[in-house]
Amino acid sequence: MKIFEAVKAGKDMLKGFETAYLDTEVILCYILNKDKIYLHINKDEELKGEYEDKFFSCMRRRQEGEPVSYIIGNKEFMGLNFYVKKG
Repeated sequence: MKIFEAVKAGKDMLKGFETAYLDTEVILCYILNKDKIYLHINKDEELKGEYEDKFFSCMRRRQEGEPVSYIIGNKEFMGLNFYVKKG
């Protein structure tokens, strides 16, 4: 699966979520440890199996309503990053 295909699949999984595209990009960036620019420049790059599995695992968690910040363990606020976990 290529990066752009993963983004489309993620958006489809989160159909009905107001932030489907953003959530998908944030989770994919987290999985790949890359920024959003990387996703757009390398959209035809193949995802390795391990990354693809982890991506879909995280997307299922989001689909079930878990906040993205809990999934990635981080929340940006006013330019600062904060470690986040379930209370």
